[in-house]
Amino acid sequence: PEAPHWSERVWDALHLTYAEGPRRLLYGGCLAVDAAALATAGGWASHLSVGEDTELCERLAKQGDVPFGTPELLVTHLGNPKSVRAFFNKQVWHGESALDDPSLRRSPMTMLVGLFGLGCLAAPVLLIALRARPVLAVGAALIAVLAAPIAAVGGRLLQTRRPTNLAAGVLLYLVYLAARLTAMARALRRRRPTARATISAT
Repeated sequence: PEAPHWSERVWDALHLTYAEGPRRLLYGGCLAVDAAALATAGGWASHLSVGEDTELCERLAKQGDVPFGTPELLVTHLGNPKSVRAFFNKQVWHGESALDDPSLRRSPMTMLVGLFGLGCLAAPVLLIALRARPVLAVGAALIAVLAAPIAAVGGRLLQTRRPTNLAAGVLLYLVYLAARLTAMARALRRRRPTARATISAT
């Protein structure tokens, strides 16, 4: 949009490449697919509420129909979050829905969420283990928590090659990974079998 929230501007720079050429995926907000290729791929995955564009592009690429991006086809997306809280809530919803599809559950970003979770668990352990050296303890804990967000931003910048505010990018990915970790925790809680009461007749 003409007056984007800073999170929109930074997220756009980290994820969208405007140069013409083959893509790993194209976002469904501005995507055209040949009808025959779409039919051969099996159509849209109607059981998915988010990530259906990513999943479709993966199936198209497997059959030789590699997605192709061009700056001649652009849209203005008006539904982006306008605050960090709204961004977090959207990513929780995306994360819960993405867990419904096996291919999305095995994505590199899902593995990064797992590493982030391990880092969050390791941080308090490091703080306790190194309590005699406060500066070292805090530094090690920060590295454990921020390693995954920094890796994510670095990987995205290598792909898009678009300049952006690095600190803001790391902050957004910190929020993103926390949201996806929240989504995983909620999904596991929902799938946990509940204890059933046993009724005995007298």
